[in-house]
Amino acid sequence: MTEIVAMYDRIRSERRRLGLAQAEMAKLAGISRAAQTTYESGRSVPDLKYLIQLGAMGVDTDYVLTGKTYRQTSADKFDWQLAKELTDLLNSIADEMSLEIKSTEKFFDLLAILYRVSVNDQSAKDNTKFLHDIIKMAA
Repeated sequence: MTEIVAMYDRIRSERRRLGLAQAEMAKLAGISRAAQTTYESGRSVPDLKYLIQLGAMGVDTDYVLTGKTYRQTSADKFDWQLAKELTDLLNSIADEMSLEIKSTEKFFDLLAILYRVSVNDQSAKDNTKFLHDIIKMAA
């Protein structure tokens, strides 16, 4: 029960962080001020549509639901093993191509691109042409 109560407190906290009055937040979320008041007091449970609207207006819905900020949940989800594999792969292919990635910034930009693609498609790191093309962009 305390976690549910905390969720309502976090809705209020996020509203205040954004500098909104209850009526303003309610209007942006497409609900009445009375509904906003019941959500913040814990007398009513918000629905999914409301939470989606909060996210669209800049509310950290990860924080509202879990008590962890978006940054905290993102850090928890980061796959360090995948990042290490991609780092090794980048270095290996750059060596194979006799290319030098001249700056740390470019290297991490490449790593970020490959990480995002690989998180969604594990086979991307096996696509040699794609990897060569990506590395050529930074060389």
